[in-house]
Amino acid sequence: MKTVIQTHRPIIGEIININQSPVYVSYLPIFQDGRFEGVLMWQMLQGMERASKAAKMVELLQQELASVHFNLEQIKQEQRILSEIAGDSPAVAQLRMEILQAVRTDSTVLIQGEAGTGKELVACAIHRLSRRGKEGFGRRQPFPAAGRPCVPGS
Repeated sequence: MKTVIQTHRPIIGEIININQSPVYVSYLPIFQDGRFEGVLMWQMLQGMERASKAAKMVELLQQELASVHFNLEQIKQEQRILSEIAGDSPAVAQLRMEILQAVRTDSTVLIQGEAGTGKELVACAIHRLSRRGKEGFGRRQPFPAAGRPCVPGS
């Protein structure tokens, strides 16, 4: 507390012994009309054990927040990629749902349709959203765009 009185600067989270137990305390200088008036001291947590538990809880919450952030980024990426498929009809909405179902497996997908209906666009979306098309799967694998029928005889 002497240091705060002398310097007029706060001390946050100092460890002191109260009744032979370590305790976190903080000191804040009090000013009124620009004049130093005194020091406010408060005990933040009782004992080191509670402080340790609080620190572990903060770490767990930070990990959970990172996970939520990662999941949010995944959802944004899905929306961005799926928005490249134009249309808002029930059939297009169903197609987008089927794309999301396909990317959650490692199955081979057969895409059929008339020429010019967007088969390659759908294939590219499936690839980009799948494990193979994402960073972190060993190495990101490029989309094997053919620009021609991929199945012999089609």
